[in-house]
Amino acid sequence: MEKERKQKPRGIRNNNPLNIVQTKDKWQGLREKQYDKRFCEFIDMAHGYRAAFVILKNYIKKHGWVTIEQIVSHWAPKNENDTAVYIFAVCNFMDVKKDHVMDFGNMPDMLMLASAMTVVENGSYYNPQKLYYDLWRPMYEGYKMAFGSRKNLAALEYSPELHHEIHDVEFQELLAQRVADKDDMRTDMA
Repeated sequence: MEKERKQKPRGIRNNNPLNIVQTKDKWQGLREKQYDKRFCEFIDMAHGYRAAFVILKNYIKKHGWVTIEQIVSHWAPKNENDTAVYIFAVCNFMDVKKDHVMDFGNMPDMLMLASAMTVVENGSYYNPQKLYYDLWRPMYEGYKMAFGSRKNLAALEYSPELHHEIHDVEFQELLAQRVADKDDMRTDMA
């Protein structure tokens, strides 16, 4: 069990797929004991995504960093990362340009951004297909938790059934298309 855990990337082991650095912030869902000296450890993946979406929401709503380039430049600054490569990878995964404007209220777009960042942050461990099968549900739950109260969610979801039909299916279709596109690219290269 421990060997299997060690084989997973740090962000996955910590239930922190976007590798949020420890600060004085006391995130919901933090593990009581933090063993990692640099990155937060969460009780489950949904809480790790919740924290990431709160940060991304603040980037967009409070700071006005709305493009992929602006968001990634602050998430992965040049002094710690190859930011240009990170931006390129996110844009490639999402099939958008770096000046693509993000809207926190557009759930499929935000889930696709989180998916792309998860792949970049965790290396080859999460190819789009594995991501699709393993993480779309905790990502969705984290997004819902970050959006706010049930009252705030009412603006986003007319009913659980309708929300599922519109947003979950749209996100699954988008991510499935990325899987197919990446598989086609691999086939073309062979």
